[in-house]
Amino acid sequence: MKILGVDPGLEATGIALVEFNASKLEIKFGDTIYTDFKASLPEKLAFIYNYIKNITSFYFPDWIVVEDVFTKRYPFSATKIAQVQAVVFLIAGLLNIPVKTYHPTEIKKAIAGNGRANKEEVAKAVSTLFSIKNEKLSEHVIDALALIYYFIIELEKTGIFNVV
Repeated sequence: MKILGVDPGLEATGIALVEFNASKLEIKFGDTIYTDFKASLPEKLAFIYNYIKNITSFYFPDWIVVEDVFTKRYPFSATKIAQVQAVVFLIAGLLNIPVKTYHPTEIKKAIAGNGRANKEEVAKAVSTLFSIKNEKLSEHVIDALALIYYFIIELEKTGIFNVV
């Protein structure tokens, strides 16, 4: 099973693709999509769309897992994240790939043992879970990998999902 994880952001979107076979995890791809700060909103969304569409068309994942929109303090940021999330949903719909979303606190709790874990704690846990040695991955790719790992935990527990 191939799973694409997406940590949506308008300025930086983390993506990772993992293949999961008989309890073996293999990272096939990981990258951060950085948009040009001078580009307009439509240009940024088009850039993210094209990048993720190319990745999904090449690897054709069985599932896409996306971080849910959240914010209490910065509603404008939530809007930007939701726009990128919508781009991912559009790609999934066009390619008929099911999507699952998770809230960041549930991911952090499952991965690092604390729903308020900081970036370093999550990175350390993900590095251990995926046996990542000396590779330097962006915090966005780490978050995408954490999403994938939590999806696999849920898959092994229930095998049943309600898709978005």
